[in-house]
Amino acid sequence: MCVLNAAHRSRSQPVEAVEALGEDARATGCVKTMTALLNGYRSATGLSDSERLDRVLEVLDYMKSEGLKPTMTTHNSVMLTYLECAAPRQAVEYYKNHVEGSATRPDEITFKILVQAYELLGLPHKVAEVQELEDSMRIISGRYVP
Repeated sequence: MCVLNAAHRSRSQPVEAVEALGEDARATGCVKTMTALLNGYRSATGLSDSERLDRVLEVLDYMKSEGLKPTMTTHNSVMLTYLECAAPRQAVEYYKNHVEGSATRPDEITFKILVQAYELLGLPHKVAEVQELEDSMRIISGRYVP
């Protein structure tokens, strides 16, 4: 049973509130719940950027150690955390190491994150590449509406 819902992951809460939910979340073995916990840390108040990033990566590592396969939502949340913590290069590296070439298909949010990261890095040619990739995937999969 997944114990955290959209309300938990969509609003900022004090870090203590997120930590209180953590033990219950870990006990569920549910990817959606662990992703919600990860997002709780991503938006928690009372953490520095480095602490926020550490907590998010700890949850991700825990998921992997328990054999829970991160979803694209999980990956997007990690990449967003890097962006929000002023680490766009790490967001791109995360994508390259965990999404690109994997069975996990990037979605519209993934492409928006990559565009924002490349814009922050001052790499307009990479922005164009991402937009071309998104367009080609849209044509192939029919999943996206231009």
